[in-house]
Amino acid sequence: MLEVSPLDFRFSLDNESKIAKSISLKNTGEEPISVRLTVEPSPGLENSAYGRISEWITFSEPEFILLPGESKNIFFTISIPDTRPAGGQYATIFAETVPASSENKNGIDLITRVGIRLCGSSSSDIHRNFSAQPPRIPTILVGKNLSADITVQNSGNIDFSTTTFFSVSSIFGKQLYSSQTSTELLPDTTKEIYNEWGETPALGIYRLDYSMQALDTSVSASRLVFVISPLFTILLCALILSSVILALARLAKRRTTH
Repeated sequence: MLEVSPLDFRFSLDNESKIAKSISLKNTGEEPISVRLTVEPSPGLENSAYGRISEWITFSEPEFILLPGESKNIFFTISIPDTRPAGGQYATIFAETVPASSENKNGIDLITRVGIRLCGSSSSDIHRNFSAQPPRIPTILVGKNLSADITVQNSGNIDFSTTTFFSVSSIFGKQLYSSQTSTELLPDTTKEIYNEWGETPALGIYRLDYSMQALDTSVSASRLVFVISPLFTILLCALILSSVILALARLAKRRTTH
């Protein structure tokens, strides 16, 4: 097992040509492990221009072996070019580990990966732009949990967080479930945020309230949702079909008697 700290770095890119940082890695297992450090643009980035920082990083020791209980500090340097783009830069350092011993009875090496987030930003020429579509809330659900989702877009050049509020009440106003979710939105990125009540009863009528806040924007929606179980739907359809058949039979019988 590999223990890494810290797991997150935030720093300024202003007035610096080089930034030096360090991470601490510890082998908490009982076997030696081989560690390799790599860096990639942050997962979720849709515009590679905001992940260029991954090209600016070098490690003091990109590969090494940690004995059981051993700790090691590894330094990395961020060399910032003069042509750096405005706004934020995002990357993830991955510490990948495999057993240091080449002897493996099963013939399978268990590889683990731990990520360290890097978020650098410049204070000049910052643009924060946010937009959201209306929340999507179903009206009738058959055999599914109550849910809502919303598509949001960060068209600026710096990251920020959105907060969604998801609440379910009975038709009499009693709150049955609520949750609050924070989501990081990277620059020039579109994301769908989904919320769900995982223990929705199989049958009922509920009021679902959904809202989202980001920067100076707030979007909200409310709706009554009918939840129907598949069994209830089958029984209802069978009842309707039986009623139709019975009505047709009675109509046919009346015609034959006249």
